[in-house]
Amino acid sequence: MQQRLVEIGEWLKVNGDAIYETWPSARSCQYTQGAAPARRLDYAHSFQVAYRVMDLIGLEPRSDGVARIEMFFTAKERGNVTYLYAVSVGFPHGHLIIKDVETSAATQVHMLGWEQALMFEHDGADVTVHVPITHPKLLPCSHAYTFRLSHAKHVLKRENHDNPERAHHDL
Repeated sequence: MQQRLVEIGEWLKVNGDAIYETWPSARSCQYTQGAAPARRLDYAHSFQVAYRVMDLIGLEPRSDGVARIEMFFTAKERGNVTYLYAVSVGFPHGHLIIKDVETSAATQVHMLGWEQALMFEHDGADVTVHVPITHPKLLPCSHAYTFRLSHAKHVLKRENHDNPERAHHDL
């Protein structure tokens, strides 16, 4: 237990900017491709359902094709700048696609704990971040990696709510 608390503290030293003094983004998370996870609406008996976090998160769908949460989001305003934080549940290799983001000409992307700004591009409302290729020992932390987009925010699109194939991405 003590080791886990030390690891959380080490992670917060790098990624605390995405946690402290933030609020939920317009989207709390983003799912991988795959079938929408089943939801159990019987809250009176929800305590009886197995809850395995590692089955819910990951950069790829589960082996049975069910989507998993690949990123969590928070937001912050500092001065006149709005920040969107994307916390990836693993280190994305090559690129990271953040869906339904509004940016401006002033937008920059940084991975917390990494000194250089990251290259990114738009594909419609999605932002593709080019993630640095590096040795795992040079990564700023373990387990989850935070990407900060300045002058950016989520925009919920109406078609995502009407399209059952994308609806679970907007939970």
